[in-house]
Amino acid sequence: MRRGYALLVVLTLLAGISPATVSVAAAPLPPVAVPDTALNAKWNAYGDQGGHWTGGDRTVSVPLPDGRTAWLFSDTFLGTVNPGGSRPANTPMPHNTLVVEQNGQLGPTLHGGTAAAPLPLVEVAGSPLTYWVNDGIVEGNTLRVLYTQIESTGGGGLDIRLKGTALATFSLPSLTLTDVRTLPLGDRIAWGQDMVTEGGYTYIYGSESQGNEPKRVHVARAATLDGAWQFWTGSGWSAHEEDSARMLTGVGQAFSVTKAGNEYVLMTIEGNLTFNPTLVAYTASAPTGPFGNPRPLYQAPEPGAGNRPVFVYDAAIHPQLSQPGKLVVSYNVNSMNPADNTADVKIYRPRFVDVTWPPPVPDPARLPGTPTGLSVVDTNDGGATVSWQPVSGQDLKYRVYQRDVTAGQEFFARHPEAHTGTTANIPFMRAGHTYEFRVTAQNETGESQPSGAVSLTVTGAPLRPPANVRATPNDSGGITLTWDRSPSPGLLLYQVFRSDITNGPSGSLPIGFPDSANTTVTDIGLEHDHVYEYVVTANRSGQASEPSTAVHATARYRKPGVPTNIRATPRPDGRIGLSWDAPGPDVWYWVYQRDITGNPANEFSKWPLPVPGQTTIVADSLLPNHTYEFKVSATNRGGEGDVSAPVQATSTMDTQPVSPGSVPPRPTAWVSPAQPGRSPRSRLLTRRAPWSPSPTRASCPRQHPATSSGIPPTSGK
Repeated sequence: MRRGYALLVVLTLLAGISPATVSVAAAPLPPVAVPDTALNAKWNAYGDQGGHWTGGDRTVSVPLPDGRTAWLFSDTFLGTVNPGGSRPANTPMPHNTLVVEQNGQLGPTLHGGTAAAPLPLVEVAGSPLTYWVNDGIVEGNTLRVLYTQIESTGGGGLDIRLKGTALATFSLPSLTLTDVRTLPLGDRIAWGQDMVTEGGYTYIYGSESQGNEPKRVHVARAATLDGAWQFWTGSGWSAHEEDSARMLTGVGQAFSVTKAGNEYVLMTIEGNLTFNPTLVAYTASAPTGPFGNPRPLYQAPEPGAGNRPVFVYDAAIHPQLSQPGKLVVSYNVNSMNPADNTADVKIYRPRFVDVTWPPPVPDPARLPGTPTGLSVVDTNDGGATVSWQPVSGQDLKYRVYQRDVTAGQEFFARHPEAHTGTTANIPFMRAGHTYEFRVTAQNETGESQPSGAVSLTVTGAPLRPPANVRATPNDSGGITLTWDRSPSPGLLLYQVFRSDITNGPSGSLPIGFPDSANTTVTDIGLEHDHVYEYVVTANRSGQASEPSTAVHATARYRKPGVPTNIRATPRPDGRIGLSWDAPGPDVWYWVYQRDITGNPANEFSKWPLPVPGQTTIVADSLLPNHTYEFKVSATNRGGEGDVSAPVQATSTMDTQPVSPGSVPPRPTAWVSPAQPGRSPRSRLLTRRAPWSPSPTRASCPRQHPATSSGIPPTSGK
């Protein structure tokens, strides 16, 4: 839920000229960027098949020497796709994967663990760190990839921080992971957002985050990634990372750089304005910048579509897919409501667009005149109203540009809305910051020259906290919070904070993303019988009110019902397939087994590991011609429910060889399923069951080796 993410996306609230003239008739220009329908269809078709990658973010592509492409992803949904295009609620999500493309065909998806219990492709045994992917390059006979190390700081979805940068090495052509090492770098810059090889060096770009400030670009270089790094100081190179100079302001967590012709092109989703869905390009004459001349290229249509809180992030250029005059660029799509990503598999997937490069230059004679009479008024609610005089012409729209002077923003950023009138209301401005505004007129040919700038220092009235906060538990382990809106003016966002006070006071953790539309949220994934304390704050333009009065509630889970319609089916290979009907969602299962041949009074033994969500399993390592009885119970965080009535089957062995069956083997490891209350870019996968398992009464079953066909190893009594 990487990097945000998986990202990780958080609400960081940031953010002369001639008089108007009459223009000649506009001549429409083709769009600078259009969706790449073939690439989008290819990835949707692959994801819809199920059984492997069904969605992911970051989307880095590395061409390999043998003609294949390694597609690198951070948080990745694996598993099945339901009829109708949804995902099962317990879909696993390892934090990084790799999809191989060969001869235009996608697959396989590479990950750690097993097919039944997938784990990240890159991780370090015993380490609590999560690895989110950045860019990779081929060095010699290896693929080397930089990963951002993420550390969990609490139980909330946003409780993560940058810990460092790691270098993973894969041997070629096998793509076998051979080494993961932490590089001697700090925790201030996420290195490896993109890499460009030029003149015997690899230039390594990084993004720096500091609180609510916009992200900034840094650049380093190295002859080899595991060798000595040098850091650009703004005028030269230093061996010390602390000397690295801040460059461009307002990039996304992930951005991309490539060389196109004689210039270097940096593309990013606009980061100077909150949730701006615009793809922007900057150019420079050298890999060290300075990057300037920002150009809005494409406005992603996904945010706002379908009445869902969808946002876009992580731009990546794919040079090996590009052609002269065209750059292939991807961006990622996510939702602030994690349930959306389960309900619709197509949301949490990359989108590809073809960008004309360099962009066509419109005929200045056909552009509209420049707006005049610009003014700005503080609305005293964390926003402003910008006004201007109209320009002569037909079917004109107006574009507002904004720059946060206090935050050190170098260039004006364009708001995504096109206005038909001569006023615009600007929200999400930070109290105490000085802003500048400009306006352009737009017709079918393009935009006019910008108006002269006007400035405003935002004041903002004091914020009052929400009132009448209520906490209501349900029997599914959730607690619903509701509150009355703050009486303070302006566009407010509400943030809920949770503390687990079962064993005394503890730190306060934010849950979910701040939201302005709702005054209710349900906190899920809590521990059974734990007591939680909640407060709510109102937020506006980077300021937060005092917390509301605290409320308390105890999370409780109702034990699941009894699985029904238990079936035990002998298989010709001596195993017995088991299946049953689920008593409800979000449960795992315990299987009980006994051999009643020769001693019907034998006690049932409980399998040592539960069955994670699926309703089919196979019992193996059985004695030929012995009759076995099986019972099944369901379990969740509330405990184990009642056990089903027993069913019988006799193990029989066919002398003819058979192909491995489709029934999954008894589990050999646990993997936490994707929790519906966490966003992909913010949650951290932990290797534990989603509740504490009941004690077992059986010894661990013997293990079978993996087969060459790729069938996962099985185990059983």
